[in-house]
Amino acid sequence: MAERSGLRSDGPAFDPVTVLVADDDALQRETLANALGGWGYDVEAVADGSAAWSRLEAGGVHLVLTDWQMPGLDGAALCRRIRAAAPGRYVYVLLLTAHTDPDGAVRALEAGADDYLAKPVRRSELQARVAAGARVVAQEERLAAQADALAAAHHRLQDDLAAAATLQRRHVLAGRHEADGFAVEGLFRPAATVGGDVFQAARLGDRHLAFYLFDVAGHGVRAAMWAVGAAMALQPGAGLVATADGSPRRPGDVLADLNRHLANDVSDYLTGIYALADLEAGTVTFAQAGHPPPLVVAGGAARPVGGTGLPVGLFAEATYDEHTVEVAPGARFALYSDGIVEHERPDGTAYGLDRLASHLAAGAPMADLYASLWETLTAWGGAPDDDVSVCTLERLD
Repeated sequence: MAERSGLRSDGPAFDPVTVLVADDDALQRETLANALGGWGYDVEAVADGSAAWSRLEAGGVHLVLTDWQMPGLDGAALCRRIRAAAPGRYVYVLLLTAHTDPDGAVRALEAGADDYLAKPVRRSELQARVAAGARVVAQEERLAAQADALAAAHHRLQDDLAAAATLQRRHVLAGRHEADGFAVEGLFRPAATVGGDVFQAARLGDRHLAFYLFDVAGHGVRAAMWAVGAAMALQPGAGLVATADGSPRRPGDVLADLNRHLANDVSDYLTGIYALADLEAGTVTFAQAGHPPPLVVAGGAARPVGGTGLPVGLFAEATYDEHTVEVAPGARFALYSDGIVEHERPDGTAYGLDRLASHLAAGAPMADLYASLWETLTAWGGAPDDDVSVCTLERLD
């Protein structure tokens, strides 16, 4: 564990225990040190609290046996300084006093001592109390070692998540892309470091643009890896979206083949839409796999189109219907994840498709609409706990 402010802590578990004796009475100090050494402890002895503190700052002390009344820094003040320093490893403090005050034990514990012994000290009692303290410190050491191991594992996990997020974002459309009077762009905000959403666009031949959005059931690394797997299967060179001569395949056939490709583990599935834009005809043909309907935005209004269809990955022989819509100049064709429409207020009211449609129909540039959509969702019900994705194809005027 890294060094913290105050006392240093050296190393993991220890054997034997190092005990620091602090007592201004030379005879008492020597008697205690000899007894502890005879019981198998490593013992160091100092004459006052200031010297004890200097030794503690150097690290490596596990248990302190200190007199209460000493010149300068007394035992109670030493206890308070030890506790205020919050060392990385626990230091057990046993306070010795000649006080007969019945409240002495209470005041010792309030000062930060773990235990309290009245003088004259009986050897058998001292041996038992120190042994109990050594057991406490050993347990603290084990817990600290476990915490270090957990911290290291957490660090490795964060590194793995960051790598997974980088891999996922390579398969998510970034920025705005224009081609032959059309533009496509998107918004991607995963609920965690990685998410289960993915969307992308690719030019196929001279007149077609393929684009899609998929949403894997669940969250986290497993969902993200499934999303990346789907994206890799849909790359232009993978053979799923185009024929050998480069001609685009029909969206229904693409989804059917993707479904057969992924339908090996019935515990995972994804919903989504695969679309093919004919840049010359100004139309979009799409197939839908259990996903919310796309929106055609034109003339200040947005209307849902399409049907339903089975999710990808559940039934190997599933087939997918196709729908074709016209995208007139100035119109937009929008795909989105259910993390938007299902985002709820504390009272359970969902943001809903109507509100999303009104938002996208506002007519502003898509980048501005994406930014304001995130602000709107956050104001609606706080930061969404599901992935938020939108992918929009716009036919330019």
